[in-house]
Amino acid sequence: MATLVYTSNPSFPRAAVSRILFVAVVLLLLLSMGCGTFRMSDRKLESRLTRSQVPFTLGMEEAGGQAVRVLRSTGAVPGAPQILFIHGAPGSLDDSLPYFTESGLWEEYRLVAYDRPGYGFSAYGEPVVDLEAQARVARDLVEPGALVVGHSFGGSVAMRMLLDYGGDVAGGLIIAGALSPEDQKLFFFNRPASWLPFNWMLSGAWKSANAEKLAYQEELRKFQPLWDSMKGRAVLVHGTRDRLVPYENSLYAMSMIPRGRATLHTLIGENHFILWSEKSRMIELIEEIQRKQIRSIMKY
Repeated sequence: MATLVYTSNPSFPRAAVSRILFVAVVLLLLLSMGCGTFRMSDRKLESRLTRSQVPFTLGMEEAGGQAVRVLRSTGAVPGAPQILFIHGAPGSLDDSLPYFTESGLWEEYRLVAYDRPGYGFSAYGEPVVDLEAQARVARDLVEPGALVVGHSFGGSVAMRMLLDYGGDVAGGLIIAGALSPEDQKLFFFNRPASWLPFNWMLSGAWKSANAEKLAYQEELRKFQPLWDSMKGRAVLVHGTRDRLVPYENSLYAMSMIPRGRATLHTLIGENHFILWSEKSRMIELIEEIQRKQIRSIMKY
């Protein structure tokens, strides 16, 4: 009986096989990422808001030298407190849609959400990685006294707002925020995704997200001289099982923020997506921050 013996081909080394497999995996991943636009059309947004009976305006506005798509609820009384939602990466203003349609917040507050530059319908695929510039965009969308709610990379923008314009905002709710320059996880595909042969495969949302990911370590280092002079107040919320933006990001921020200007809510066993999975808890925190702000104003 013949026996077949398989041996490795010395002319095709194992290292070459590994490289080919790596490239194949990256290609498949990037091709799949090319399908994810992470944005909802005006028509779909309008349909969902109308079904939920939320009064709103939706359109392009100029802010911080950028043209951005902005959603505003209009059901609260004139002069009601504003709440600005800042999405992560990839994402768009519709990440905050449940807070418009399912919470009842729109009856008491003027809600604002926008597509950050590079996402949604705000110069799609052309990101602004500079956090100082992004904070200017966010500041121009609201009046003094607004509460800023940022998730993930949106939390980085919200924190930069507190550092640069803390005296003009009521405070910040930073949800799973990317805040530590030494705790930004780069995945195996991030650098290859920036190379020209691969970059064209990505959707605009993933191009922007990847560019931000590669720039964020340096951008977060720019916070270093600003922490001590921070005027805004922050509430940080983070899950201990966050694999995308590790919990250490919030621990680092707490070590840098001046004493008494921040509190940290630790969610044991929760992951990165607490903006949605813990929506009720986030709404409670939003209302708690607003109540404290009103009491603070009444003292003077």
